[in-house]
Amino acid sequence: MYPDIATPAGQVSLAQEREFLRAIQRQLGKITIVETDKSKPAKVDGFMITPGNVVAGVFETKCRDLSRDTLKRQYKNQWLITYEKICDGATVARLLQVAFYGFLYLVPDGVGLAIRLTDTDGNFVQPIRLAYTPTQRTCNGGSILRTNAYVDMRAAVAFPVRRVNGAALPARPSAYMVG
Repeated sequence: MYPDIATPAGQVSLAQEREFLRAIQRQLGKITIVETDKSKPAKVDGFMITPGNVVAGVFETKCRDLSRDTLKRQYKNQWLITYEKICDGATVARLLQVAFYGFLYLVPDGVGLAIRLTDTDGNFVQPIRLAYTPTQRTCNGGSILRTNAYVDMRAAVAFPVRRVNGAALPARPSAYMVG
């Protein structure tokens, strides 16, 4: 198993990601989510497959201990993700001629955000700001100085991942279509 995911913090992160992927699957309906092997440092987190077994998209998922309100107010609706990670996703998308999507799980609110990051040629379709900044190295902590991308999330589609304070989940509140 990849060292970061094998730790207690890594296992919590993996459980959150799996919960999130189940919610994404509910939103996508007939599109199937297929994960990459979490025991290896893959360039993308997974693939979206049509009922005809055709790759319809690739994606990156992140789970953050962050509320939607904090994302809006403190982080100006910008999702921090390493520039290397989104470039890798854009490259895989371009090579497969599919779009690259970002899925951000705001754990405290039980809300997921979905956004199309590239077109099928790997061109970014959302505003992205780059900055060389310190960030947490992995889910296990540590710090690293690197080029980070700040993705404008105003165009993201929100959907429920789990119940918060006993509120029931709608069956499919907002369809998020691949394409």
